[in-house]
Amino acid sequence: MRRAHGLFVLVLLATLPVLAACAAPADPVVTGDADPSRAAILEPVTGAELPPTIVTPTEEPVAREEPDVTSAPIIGVPLEAVRDGDIVTVPLAAIEGAANGEFSVTLEDRLLDFMAYLVDGELFVRAAACPPCDSRVYALDGDELICEACATRFDAWTGEGIDGACIDYPKAEVAYEVGGGLVSMTTADLVTAWDETLAPGTIPLEPNVIVAGDLEEDEEEDSRPSCCR
Repeated sequence: MRRAHGLFVLVLLATLPVLAACAAPADPVVTGDADPSRAAILEPVTGAELPPTIVTPTEEPVAREEPDVTSAPIIGVPLEAVRDGDIVTVPLAAIEGAANGEFSVTLEDRLLDFMAYLVDGELFVRAAACPPCDSRVYALDGDELICEACATRFDAWTGEGIDGACIDYPKAEVAYEVGGGLVSMTTADLVTAWDETLAPGTIPLEPNVIVAGDLEEDEEEDSRPSCCR
């Protein structure tokens, strides 16, 4: 009986270390190469301890203003003019597509140049001549015409000079009619507008007036005494 009691005591002493190991808290799990001595024991955080989540509305993108781009002058685009007897026609669609068009007509053995352009939707046909600088090409800059040779500016509504070396030669307007998709002009109106533009000033030429330069200038009468001639 005493022997059995001694065996029971020995078994009990042997199991005490195992029970003590099971009761000890588990060491924290450290991942990676972290230093176990600096590892913190992670404790679960309850929902009540979580910081409040602030949800902000999505801001709409602010529209950027488009830069103010000034349109460049419109260079004249060549147009095809057709002559049928005393009538010269140019397609209206071609003028509208170009906004600033130019065409030539041979009348009375002279090559005459004209411009057809739009200002705020209104059509104008004018002689394209600048006698002082011998230019026949113009750009349309808003409501102004610019001679590409001397840079003189003209009012696109009236043809009058604004500033520059050749303001004394306004661009005379050509009468026209629109029908059947064509802009029609008479050869007489074209010649009149051309000749008026070659003469300085804004007064219309009288019929049958010879424009300066068409004929040789008359020789001035020599008023010196005969002894000095």
